[in-house]
Amino acid sequence: MRRTWKSVLALTLSASMMLSSVPVHAQTTKTEETKITQKLEKLMGAESSEKNFAEGEAIILYNSSSTQAKTFSSGDGLGAGIEIEETYDFGDDSSAARTKSTNVSDSSFSVSLVKSDKYTTEELINILNKRKDIKYAEPNYRIKTLNTNDTYSKYQWNLDNQGQNGGTEGLDINADAEIMQNIINPDEKVIALVDTGIDYTHEDLQDVVWNNPINSKQLKGQHGYDFVNNDEDPMDDNGHGTHCSGIMVANADNEIGIAGVGNADNIKIMALKIFDEEGYSYGMESIGAYNYIYKAQQLGVNVVAVNNSWGAIRDEEYSDDSESEIMLEIINMIGKAGAVSVCAAGNESADNEEVTSIPACLDSPYIISVAASNENDELATFSNYGNNVDIAAPGTDILSTVSYNVFNPSIY
Repeated sequence: MRRTWKSVLALTLSASMMLSSVPVHAQTTKTEETKITQKLEKLMGAESSEKNFAEGEAIILYNSSSTQAKTFSSGDGLGAGIEIEETYDFGDDSSAARTKSTNVSDSSFSVSLVKSDKYTTEELINILNKRKDIKYAEPNYRIKTLNTNDTYSKYQWNLDNQGQNGGTEGLDINADAEIMQNIINPDEKVIALVDTGIDYTHEDLQDVVWNNPINSKQLKGQHGYDFVNNDEDPMDDNGHGTHCSGIMVANADNEIGIAGVGNADNIKIMALKIFDEEGYSYGMESIGAYNYIYKAQQLGVNVVAVNNSWGAIRDEEYSDDSESEIMLEIINMIGKAGAVSVCAAGNESADNEEVTSIPACLDSPYIISVAASNENDELATFSNYGNNVDIAAPGTDILSTVSYNVFNPSIY
């Protein structure tokens, strides 16, 4: 039953990825390989002076078993020229909020963003990794969104493929299958959308947006939280998060717009805004979102899944295996509490065995890595693939809700 529910969640969330079937082996020409290499070099900064991480910053996870674990305040304990900018606590105190200090115990851990005007990121990480009281130190990587009886339901090939857009009839997610119709139970299930926010006033989404039963200092925000502007209003000013939300749970059978995959009154979307209007952010914002999810779980909110339609390409120079150990520990903690993380495989047209896209490539039993397929059940040209990709889902020409007014049904 656990495996079945995980599969249903994957189908419910994965179409929102805009993102192989399990492993896909692509045949490429020399020209195609060159294009892919150039694209990756650009992403890694080889053709641009702009780095894919914040210079002079690092994210650290304290070693809770260390005898040096203690309270650190801004500017103290880490050495001259290194300041703690912000900290998220993952521990027994569910009321802990964003602070300038951290307390580490054997039953918890804390993650801090540190900055330095004195050291480069490379120097900073080398210094921090030598400390016994720090378990991991990593760059603060830049992350980006991965793009791509209801009025317009006939256009939704992912739900019912009748050959729209030159597709193959019958190749869809089988939304009418018995398993999809029997997942309803009285308990509210919350999907945490870690993205650009959500237009909670949208006519097809306003009834499926999560309403915070606590909404106090312990867990702020009526519908979630905005980690870009540090306020309680996760309104979408980009459109990506709203588009993902519609695919997942847009109201069905309301004679308006489209129908979401999760056609159940008890499925709600928690909006955690980590991206600006251009669709860019840094890793610390995603840690903040997961900290919000952690606190919500501790307070009894039934978060069953986290939707991550975004990613970052990692630099091998900072890690032997190019993974984020900090993000891995956090995802595992939230997973053990009941929430699976569904992650976009990436849009670099690359093998994830060779190009590390985080968080999709992390080795966790609580991650579902999702690639994109087209109307003929083929790997989408932009999608990543590889042995660590778990499933493919419709990801091209997907009709869904947006957070701005449009007058063309094909881009609803």
